[in-house]
Amino acid sequence: MQAIEAFRDDLLASIVEHRGDVKTTALVVRNRMRDCLASEDFVAASWRWVIERIRCEPLWYKQPLIASIDPLVNVHLIFWPPQFRNNPHRHNTWSVTGVVHNAVKVRTFHFADDENAQLEQDRLLGGEAGDVGYLLPGCIHSVSNESDAEACTLHVFGGEDDEGVVTEHTIWYPSRGEGEMARGARARAIRIMVEWALANPTAAAIEVLAECCDIADTQQCLEIVKRLSSLDSRRAYEKSIELEQRLRGPDRVRLGAINRELAKAWA
Repeated sequence: MQAIEAFRDDLLASIVEHRGDVKTTALVVRNRMRDCLASEDFVAASWRWVIERIRCEPLWYKQPLIASIDPLVNVHLIFWPPQFRNNPHRHNTWSVTGVVHNAVKVRTFHFADDENAQLEQDRLLGGEAGDVGYLLPGCIHSVSNESDAEACTLHVFGGEDDEGVVTEHTIWYPSRGEGEMARGARARAIRIMVEWALANPTAAAIEVLAECCDIADTQQCLEIVKRLSSLDSRRAYEKSIELEQRLRGPDRVRLGAINRELAKAWA
């Protein structure tokens, strides 16, 4: 995970160097994240981190990729369902968001100057894989995935403003909805990682594909093995043997017969 550690070191150093100047901090972090998202090593390392968290953490999707107390900062990967928009909210510190896979949109809002204090939209910003933007403290916004494809974003949430550490970080309008993002998060993350690996069929991507088999259910694992077979037949065969041991009844018999035929090719 050297790529993640390098990002962490640069991130913390940048925050310390520009402490007290949130705009400069956000700009520097934005540029560093842009470089990371263009790096296959960083993205592949992030996927391997997700796979390891899924293996050992029931609430893996709440775990930060990077966390620091001094300077206070958290980095999270978020896996978006299709046609999903979160509620408008504001962070009382700076934040940087990058698109890892597919695309998202960001809307910004202000409160109308009337007795009902309704939110009115200001801007609509779109980003595709590799795009990175930042928000300064107090900007009311929402993030959405308005396509039929799943998406992934990387977020850096600062913990300080120009005056120092902020105690209340996020305010939602209305309150944050719980449960929607968590539902199906594991299978969604696996599908996104598989899509990325198939679009970038390098040695690192093939390893991500193989490791996805370890955390997928049997049906999803079988689909991954089929995809993997066109990239690395030996690795696909190894994973197919492992899958056979997980199956029961007729499914195990059928896959066992296929694996025995495949074994002849390697004899």
